[in-house]
Amino acid sequence: MVRRSVAALIVLLLAGLSFNAYLDRSPHRPISARDVVGVRLWRWVPGSGMTETTAAADEAAKIIDWFNSATEIRPNRSFAGTTAECGIRVILTRGRSVLILKSGADFEVQRDYFLFKRVSYWARQDDVRRLLERLIACDSPNSSAGPAHEGDGE
Repeated sequence: MVRRSVAALIVLLLAGLSFNAYLDRSPHRPISARDVVGVRLWRWVPGSGMTETTAAADEAAKIIDWFNSATEIRPNRSFAGTTAECGIRVILTRGRSVLILKSGADFEVQRDYFLFKRVSYWARQDDVRRLLERLIACDSPNSSAGPAHEGDGE
């Protein structure tokens, strides 16, 4: 009886350690191009509302590559941050999506992670940051920045 109790305790301890290691992993997961249905760029325009455009295939591929190379991953367990003025929505198969939102000097990522729990974290990647800044710059009437396909919104 004591042997069974000790064995059960060891199994529970190992399971707990494994689960804890799983939770401590970085929340950043690369996106496989074959899982991407589409990439949408959006921004909020004061007085007009939200505009959204579809990224061309080559631009979408670049965005995915940039996202996958993000560094300085920092958990955002409380979903802190500012209300995003612009962002990128990567639409994945099975109805899931990854949101890449302008947030301070870096960007925030929100995604479904485990058992449909939404997680948030900050990341850094210069090309993603510049793209988000260009999206915001489109709000200025004197700016010509932004995606080349601006205006194809749906």
